[in-house]
Amino acid sequence: MDAEPLPRKMYIELIEAGVTEVTLRFMGGSDEGFLDVDFNRAEDASELPTEKRRALYDAIEEWAELAYEYSGAGDGTDYGDDITYNLRDNTVTTQGWYLVVQYDDEVRNPLSIETEDE
Repeated sequence: MDAEPLPRKMYIELIEAGVTEVTLRFMGGSDEGFLDVDFNRAEDASELPTEKRRALYDAIEEWAELAYEYSGAGDGTDYGDDITYNLRDNTVTTQGWYLVVQYDDEVRNPLSIETEDE
């Protein structure tokens, strides 16, 4: 998945709030797309009021849902994409993931047939 550019206004707000990294975790597979938003702040950043924190989360989530239009369509197998915007280094990383069926070693035994009681 290609990373979309952050809106300038959002970038400035995040920097002013002491945010150093924003991670978007998209998940799909069952015809529904889900998004989890997380961000890290600098250790020396001043305390962020709860309402400001919530407003930032909401703004990021609203933007991401429109920018990425993640449908989640699939065959029921979970998959996802993680996108991390590093505001300190001004880089963005993307990584896709998916779950696969993994079989244990095959075990072969003789067939047992129950006897009939008469």
